[in-house]
Amino acid sequence: MIIIPMNVFDRKVVLESGQLDFIRKAAEAGADGIEIRKELLSESDSLSHLKEELTRLAMFTVYSAPSEVWGEGGRLNSYELVKVFGEALAVGAKWLKLPLGYYLHGVSDLAELDLFLKDYQEIQLLIENDQTPHGGKIEHLADFFESASKIEIPVRMTFDIGNWHFTGEKPESAFSRLREYISYLHLKEVALRDGELHPAGLSAAKHAGWRMFHNRTGKSVPAALEFPIQPHERLKEFIGLARENQMEG
Repeated sequence: MIIIPMNVFDRKVVLESGQLDFIRKAAEAGADGIEIRKELLSESDSLSHLKEELTRLAMFTVYSAPSEVWGEGGRLNSYELVKVFGEALAVGAKWLKLPLGYYLHGVSDLAELDLFLKDYQEIQLLIENDQTPHGGKIEHLADFFESASKIEIPVRMTFDIGNWHFTGEKPESAFSRLREYISYLHLKEVALRDGELHPAGLSAAKHAGWRMFHNRTGKSVPAALEFPIQPHERLKEFIGLARENQMEG
């Protein structure tokens, strides 16, 4: 399954015109699913209207928000979680993708998270490795997932292969440590420009690094193309590249 996040498109245009038209563009290009981005919702975006279109197009739906699960001090960010889970339900999402936040071993109450999730059993919570020191380090994420797994909290991982570079971690080491928790893959390459790291498109080279991660997660793990795609007519090209690799893997 190939998923298109709405941040592949020009941010300014999406914020001005809304995500509805871009859902259609992704579907026309051959996407199997859409990742709706909370930070790109415009005044013209109605979650119910987005849900209607996603349902009409039979798109698998992920809702992504920048709301951290754990606030500073390690407390569960309950107020914000109620909001984003409600939004995920309103847009018809099966999955909700969030950053970990300030999880603290022995301080953060995992039982409280488990109890919270029992009210939203129709939505799978996914924690993504982000580009922050507190939410993008291997040991920190491994500590959380290992602890959550011990008491069977139904939380899974979005593994972003490019974000590790922003936190000084090796993607291969992260994959080896966290592989068993991965249910969703974010594909991108990373390029250095003017002394700064930037997301970049997938290389078609046979031995490109992204292919290894895509192949090793298996065909059952959906993959998102999370890098700027300009012009949007190239969507079909990149979807085809990822789908071909998925079939060969």
